[in-house]
Amino acid sequence: MKITREHLLQIIKEELAVRFSSAEEGYTLREQSEPEIQESFDDAEKFPANTLRVSENGIREIKLGEGFRSRIYDDRVGTDETAGPFIMSFGWDPWSGERIEDDPVSGRLGGENFDITSFNRTTRMSKTNGVPTIGYGIALNSSRRIRDYAHFLADIPGQTEQWVTPGARDVDTEEESWQGGNENRIRRDMTEAEADALLREIVETEWVYARAVRHKLGSTLITQDQFDALVSRAWNEGSEGDTILAAVEELQKGTPEGWLAARDAGRFSEDGPRQRRERALMSSWI
Repeated sequence: MKITREHLLQIIKEELAVRFSSAEEGYTLREQSEPEIQESFDDAEKFPANTLRVSENGIREIKLGEGFRSRIYDDRVGTDETAGPFIMSFGWDPWSGERIEDDPVSGRLGGENFDITSFNRTTRMSKTNGVPTIGYGIALNSSRRIRDYAHFLADIPGQTEQWVTPGARDVDTEEESWQGGNENRIRRDMTEAEADALLREIVETEWVYARAVRHKLGSTLITQDQFDALVSRAWNEGSEGDTILAAVEELQKGTPEGWLAARDAGRFSEDGPRQRRERALMSSWI
């Protein structure tokens, strides 16, 4: 039987989910005595949090939790990884700032009197209150990011020439159209390699993810798995979310009791697949 690429990816995802789920059951269902928990805590390999970087396992967890989208999508609209629905328009020209036709599902970015050419904060679509997002859950939360990735908007039905800038012409090659800073960019799919590179760059360099976790914990000793779980949660709900704040407070106690409480902090205790996997990472020292 021939296995398609999509089928292979699904098999890999299911296998990863089974492994994480099995690991979590081992951590959470097995009763341990206080001396055993203390021994596990003492034996755990610990590192100052401010020296850690997201591991390959942490990158994989973010990818598994977010899923991959090759076109810009609304994070409040349920989407299929390949079929969308995806956003066709921000309701504004990304370069001139002029008003253009709204997206039929999501509306326009920022509502009325919004300057798409100059903003640097999370901004939502008018109809859904969703955030334009691409790749592995990467929010388009600045005018620079909108311009850099606008060519990943969905195609407009019925148009044979798909231009990001309405009326733009005279682009000689596809390479010229979406590389080298040319504003007249042809719409296309983001590749998984591009999304992977973008994820790795953003998760380590932008303040609200790994950098924020390192800053909040400082030299507090934690495990690599705990760090990865915290960054995955920060990627999903932000580093100022209740989960991160509560977990950091418990981890800073530097005790087995604190580590157990951090495992159950905020959304780590929820029953979703992503939360169960993150909780398993928080528990891997046991």
